[in-house]
Amino acid sequence: MRLHTLVRIADELKSMEATKIEVRDISFLLGGATAAVLNTSLAEHASGIDALRSAISGNAPFASAVTASGLTIAGIVAAKVDEPQTVTLFGRGRGYAA
Repeated sequence: MRLHTLVRIADELKSMEATKIEVRDISFLLGGATAAVLNTSLAEHASGIDALRSAISGNAPFASAVTASGLTIAGIVAAKVDEPQTVTLFGRGRGYAA
């Protein structure tokens, strides 16, 4: 996911009233051989990820969905918006949250 895409999604989430919110724990991807590649990508896109987390914090339904999933907003690293207003948030479990 590109930085401008993360910032665009963050802007959308600030005022979006999603009809469906899903939260996926991607912690299993952060082990083994893929961990270094993913962690490098997360570091490269830190400012976009921060914008995404800020947007989620400011939108109560998104923040509640993250909390209900057992993850934290600090662990969210990506989001996908589908039509009609279906949002999937991807995050790392507590052991991986930055």
